[in-house]
Amino acid sequence: MKQFFLLLIMLLLFSCNPFYYQYQRLNENLPKSKFYLEQQSLLKPLLKKENEPFILIISWDKSILSQENMTYKALVYYPKNGSKKLLETRKKTPKNIISSDLTDKNFYDFKFILDNYLEGKEEYLLSLHDSFSSSEVNSPYYIYDFVINKKIKLKSFTFDKDGKIIQ
Repeated sequence: MKQFFLLLIMLLLFSCNPFYYQYQRLNENLPKSKFYLEQQSLLKPLLKKENEPFILIISWDKSILSQENMTYKALVYYPKNGSKKLLETRKKTPKNIISSDLTDKNFYDFKFILDNYLEGKEEYLLSLHDSFSSSEVNSPYYIYDFVINKKIKLKSFTFDKDGKIIQ
């Protein structure tokens, strides 16, 4: 019996991924709404498979009026080796995480955020204003820094055809 409890405790300890629980702690102050619970369930597979500390920049595609599935685009950066990966989900299969090419123009904003964040320009990123006034168009960006246990919410912005931020 004693061995059974020891085995159970060991299984629990080794099956827990710190990044999923760190994500939950960084969002403790949020109301546990339907949207939050859906976000949590979509991110859980990604967070549970990571083995080393990373920085996650994510933007959720959501519509309060729509009954469609929630999706996201994200950039994952590994400070230890400097590697990056771009991920996204699609409305028809929101639980399938798709890797995108690092040259994908749809992720230009994510690379911009990462570069400025790594250069220590957090105040600059926080000073950016929403590019549009409609809540249907705007979707904020979130930086989850699992290296230093930090979360930052940035307003939604976009770039014009010349690569300049629309403010």
